Amino acid sequence: MMISEGAMDTTTFKSDMLKVYNPVNVENSSLQNESQLYHYQYKKILPELESYLKRLNSTDVVDSVKKLLYPFLPQRIQSIELFPKLYYLFYGHLDATGISGLVLNDLLLSYKIDSFKFGLLTSH
Repeated sequence: MMISEGAMDTTTFKSDMLKVYNPVNVENSSLQNESQLYHYQYKKILPELESYLKRLNSTDVVDSVKKLLYPFLPQRIQSIELFPKLYYLFYGHLDATGISGLVLNDLLLSYKIDSFKFGLLTSH
């Protein structure tokens, strides 16, 4: 979806990933652009992100989101059938968005914000 709509250039994405994850590039001083620096943020905390993903899979994030969100929604739309599908991915920058039936959360942003309250980014 992101590729087909032009939000991500796969050639640049691959090039940036190869540069950041190349063992020679240990420090971020060799990184040249914002995208590479964002990849580097992921690289620095990869073990924490893996633990966070396990938590997302083992904890009912939907229940957390409902507790945060439902008090602000009319009763008629507080239905699990209307609850969007949640995706956590490398979005390429600090962002989260929703479109019909789904919510896309940048994993790093979600990790940071959910440290305050689990499910907070998705609830926004």
